[in-house]
Amino acid sequence: MRCSKGYVITGASEPVIYTCVNKDSKNVYVTLEGVIGETWPFQGYVKFMLQREADNADGWIDVSTHYGGYWGNSTTTKKHFRFSNIGYIGKVMLVTAEFYTNSNYTSKLKSSASHMFVR
Repeated sequence: MRCSKGYVITGASEPVIYTCVNKDSKNVYVTLEGVIGETWPFQGYVKFMLQREADNADGWIDVSTHYGGYWGNSTTTKKHFRFSNIGYIGKVMLVTAEFYTNSNYTSKLKSSASHMFVR
């Protein structure tokens, strides 16, 4: 599993979040990991987005977006998600996590949590 280091800014702190990706022939597995021992961990809701490289342009094309639900404590648990039945073998892809304070996903926190990989 490969990971990229990122962050989310909460009202009290800026916890480190690692975005990790593993894949098989049909699925893309995403794991978000916090850092054990941080004083003020992330607690809230996560949205996952998967994009692929554009064929003839410099940009990204949306593949799938899912509301990943509640993450109770980034220092003690990992947040797992699976994108099912994803094609695009050999394409460069990008998975991004967004963080929210409420269950209707309207209060977005500033963050940078993503990982680029070859499908």
